[in-house]
Amino acid sequence: MGRRRRLDLTGRGRAVVAAAVSCIIAAYATGIDAFLLVGSFLVGAVVFSLFSAHHRRPVLSVHRTFGGGQPMVGNPVSVAVDIVNLSPRATGTVTWSDGSATGTGVSPEGVLPELRGRRGDVVDSCRVQWSFVPPHRGDMGVGPLRLGVEDPFGFARAAVSVGELTEITVVPRHVPLPGPGVLMSDADGSARRSNPRSVGGEHDITTRGYRVGDPLRRVHWRASAHHGQLMVRQEEQRSNAVASILLETRAVAYQDDLLLQMGDSDEFEWAVSMVASLVTHLDAEGFTVNIIESGRPQLTGAVHPLIGLARVELTDESRPDGIVLAPEGQNGSSGLGVVFAVVADLDAAMVAALTTGRARYGAAVLFVRARGVPSDLELRLRVMEQVGWRCVIVDDSMSIEQAWLSVSGATRAGGGGRGAR
Repeated sequence: MGRRRRLDLTGRGRAVVAAAVSCIIAAYATGIDAFLLVGSFLVGAVVFSLFSAHHRRPVLSVHRTFGGGQPMVGNPVSVAVDIVNLSPRATGTVTWSDGSATGTGVSPEGVLPELRGRRGDVVDSCRVQWSFVPPHRGDMGVGPLRLGVEDPFGFARAAVSVGELTEITVVPRHVPLPGPGVLMSDADGSARRSNPRSVGGEHDITTRGYRVGDPLRRVHWRASAHHGQLMVRQEEQRSNAVASILLETRAVAYQDDLLLQMGDSDEFEWAVSMVASLVTHLDAEGFTVNIIESGRPQLTGAVHPLIGLARVELTDESRPDGIVLAPEGQNGSSGLGVVFAVVADLDAAMVAALTTGRARYGAAVLFVRARGVPSDLELRLRVMEQVGWRCVIVDDSMSIEQAWLSVSGATRAGGGGRGAR
């Protein structure tokens, strides 16, 4: 079903109006009635065209589908629009364009194939396609389909919207993290999954190849000699691997947001992308992933962590119980596996939460998104390292992949010549 948005003259229609005005002026100037007759006829033709375009509303059914999996920020999404003519009249020449409701992504204008009128249950349909690049994460609407309908003479054009908005959820940008990554030996099994494959032989069932971070006490020397490479025992692996990720969501922690006062923080978007990348990687490695927020909880009830991260925002509201480095309902638990913290500032509240909660985990990695390395941050990082955190200082030049790879290097990465920055 369509609804009129606006009515306008085409270039041809404006030329006819100019000719009509010229004829009328000439008629009064010369006294020749023929000019007045021609001018009146042209005005009547334009009025008829406006009336015709106004009432020439196609009755179409529109169904929109998206290809390429879950839409992600910056990745092209294929949009297919199926259009069915429900009117007994043919559509004639109709132009189309599609795009997001906010106008941040609009397709090039195209011409619809002429659709025959409906005859009983027989309808004519077509499909048009275009590519949409989501500019930001979150829920957004695509549509309605915009049609340009002209009168038979091509003097007037009506812009008509057809169909409804199609809601999509755009997840944060996330990148593959190279290698098995940080399956730290400190986690001692809780940060690993059991996935043995038998290819013939006892050693193949109970061992696997050595990974960076595996404890040497689990090296199976006989299997290593047999395979010609280091192998480790798998019998101690557990299938309930658990990881927690703390995301800094307090607006006060992001300096660029406070300076710009626009509610949009590049540092926060980087943090969300980092967490999304960690979630994707850990999930592929067999972990059960819990996301902890430093501010008011927003991810409770999310169907999938990436869907929750698509909608998470900076908040000025604190948690009623303060910052707690433990999943919901597990504040008093221990042996929680491995924990990652992605923060923008180490204020007193964050330092207290990280130092107090560290003992519950076998391994802990801290990513600090910092502009420069002020002396007070250095002091707080030393406190973090003393209680067992592996610290990575991330600046504008460091990618997510680089930050991930820095963890397996020195204890501190990112400043003062102690690692890549």
